[in-house]
Parts: sequence; C-alpha cells; structure tokens
Amino acid sequence: MPKNLDIAYLRTFALIAQGRTFAEVGDHIGRSQSAVSLQMRALERDIGHSLFIRHGAKANLTRVGEQLLTHALKILDLNDIAIGMTGSERSGKAIRLGIASELGAYLGAPLAQHFSREYPSIEQTIRVGITNDLLKALRNHELDLVLGADQEDSLWRESLFDAPLIWIGSRDFERPLTGSLPLALSDGLVEIRRAAIHSLRGLYSYRISASSSDSHALLSIVAAGLAVSPGNALGLSSPLEDVGDKLALPKLPSITYSLYGHSFVQSDLQAELRESLARKLREMCKAQCYH
Repeated sequence: MPKNLDIAYLRTFALIAQGRTFAEVGDHIGRSQSAVSLQMRALERDIGHSLFIRHGAKANLTRVGEQLLTHALKILDLNDIAIGMTGSERSGKAIRLGIASELGAYLGAPLAQHFSREYPSIEQTIRVGITNDLLKALRNHELDLVLGADQEDSLWRESLFDAPLIWIGSRDFERPLTGSLPLALSDGLVEIRRAAIHSLRGLYSYRISASSSDSHALLSIVAAGLAVSPGNALGLSSPLEDVGDKLALPKLPSITYSLYGHSFVQSDLQAELRESLARKLREMCKAQCYH
C-alpha cells in the first residue's frame, strides 16, 4: 500500500530548502530544533533516502532532496488551494502583493485603489522591496504575487511591459566642464545599475557620488542638482526630467517587468486576480511609461 507523506513535514522541508537553519525553521513554525530534526528524520524514512548534507548549522539538499523539493512545492500549493477553496465565495479572502521598489512609489497606491474598487471584500497587503527579496518571499509562501524585473526563474511568470530607462536629472543640472559625471546609483536595483555603468564604460568618465538602497533619498540628491541617476519615467515630475539628450549621454535599454506567482494549479479567484492585475498594470504602463 502506498505511503502518505505528511504535509507538515513537507512544509518544514520546504522552509529548510530555502536556506533556513533547523533552528530558524523551528522558530518559524513554533517548534524546537530537535522537533524539526525528528520531523526530517521521519520524512527521510518515508522517502527511503537522505535528503540533506549538513554543513554546521546549514543543510544542503542531496540530489534526492532536490527532486523531492519540486514535488513538495506542488503538493503544498495544491494543499493550500484546497484548504482555501470556498467556491465562488470571496469573503475573507486575501491577496499579498510584492512590488519592486523602483515601481512601488508610482504603482502601489493606484493598484491598491484598483483592488479596493474591484474586490472590496478581499483584504490586500502590499510589500515594496528588491525583486530578489520579493521572489524569495514568494517561494516561502509569504506573498501570492510579485511584480518585479524579469529574470529566469522556476516560478510562474508573465511578462507585462517594458519600461524604458532614462537619465534622470534636475532641469538645472549642467554637465561638469571638467572631471567626471556624478552618478547617484541604487544599491539594490542591480539591473538598472549594471545597465548604466555598461553604457558609460569606455565612453564617458563618471564617478559614483551617491549610493543608497533608498530611491527617495537618491532622487532628492538628483533634484538638488548634485548628480544624475538612471531610472524609469514612471511618475517623473518637476524638477526632474530626462536629461539624456541635453547631456549627450548614451541611450539606456528597457527593463522588462513580469508578474510572478506559484507555478501550479490555482483557484478560479486566484486566476481572476492575476488576470485583473496584469490588465491594470499594462494600462497603467501604457499611460505612464511612454509619454
């Protein structure tokens, strides 16, 4: 007779597989480290193979462990959908959305208004952060959907729009007659930072005069006329403007943004929310990305 895998054990296993220590997972699920170890030993007995290679407090997956993780995530997704399914009833539902920090200031409030208007009985939580951090939270089932820079990933994703990058500066900014171009670059927006440096390398002398993970702080420096910064045109307002042509700076590429979610079967409501969110984001970008 086939064995039945314990859902609780699989959920613990998935948390460990995301890089957490046994102690951290124990704190997360409200159990002791020894209880977590007992769960994993029981799971290994059920599977018939070792799942971990221990390195101090950390544990890496064996080949069998990696194979199990793929199936475990599917099982957990299906379990969560089945538990939360109530037919067409929407009361008590919730959506947890992550938005990349370079978009959050401009899209967060309009999206929140859209959800409140279209789905008044659904609670919403919006988290703004760096794309990689948001995707990690999505894999840990801490978020339901993520809007972030497109990248290869095993998660389900749908490309939504391309946001052209521009050189943002104060209208009063003048390029130094001598010396290097002062740049204000984000520590967290790796794709944008890399694109800017690549475009300038070998063609223009530059220096990083300001660096921060706080996009608002960087834009305040730019608004004061102390530097220019690569970014998208979403929500750009006076005194900031596209100074690329005025300063004869090289053209920057576009960044593709995608909607990420869990890869597997979803409820009708989840599918509807994805479709509604994707449609709204395309409308907003059409209005703001190209003007």
